[in-house]
Amino acid sequence: ELVESLPGLNVLRLFRVFRIVRLFKWLTSLRRVVMAISSAMVPVLNTFLILFLATCIYAVLGTVLFKDRDSELFGRFSASLFTMFQILTGDAWGSYVTRSLWNDDNAWNGFVSFFFISYILLVGIILVNIVVAVLLDEFISTVFWDKQRKRQEEQNAAEKVVEGVIDPLLKVLVHFNSPDELALHISELFVMLDVSEAGALDFLRLRDGLQKLRLVSPID
Repeated sequence: ELVESLPGLNVLRLFRVFRIVRLFKWLTSLRRVVMAISSAMVPVLNTFLILFLATCIYAVLGTVLFKDRDSELFGRFSASLFTMFQILTGDAWGSYVTRSLWNDDNAWNGFVSFFFISYILLVGIILVNIVVAVLLDEFISTVFWDKQRKRQEEQNAAEKVVEGVIDPLLKVLVHFNSPDELALHISELFVMLDVSEAGALDFLRLRDGLQKLRLVSPID
């Protein structure tokens, strides 16, 4: 009961949730996604910074141009910034934000429409898609280099395997599609080793045949 009453104990127990991170070690595809996201953080943040600066510029212009017409949406910079973010999400930017600024002057209405449409095209379409493109590029690069690293590790591990003297010679017997093809490979191998053409192989004839072959490690 004393342990249960300690302050902050329940908060410490929440750290057990992070045990799920162990799954990253076993699930290769999940680990690659996490690696891609982590490697893309800096490029994506730089792109988001450009997006934020463009939104701030439009918020400043909106505050200067529209604060007298709609003080609720553009009365101050913070309100204008939130309004531009609302427009970026596509939430009633045409029916609520834009039309609330219209009047009987068609030229003014055209200017207001151009202001918000340009923002949608520049920020909502171009810059947002650039963020997605940067994230996708980093993901593809991370997956590619991870596969390259894994392939290199497998190649290095294969190079460390010590092959037997006649292993390269026996590799021809591994690949066959039928018993007849296997018998043909065995027959060809026998002919290669039977250099004396005696029709049979004993230890001495086998040694003589192997000595005449160009193996990686010559037979003494």
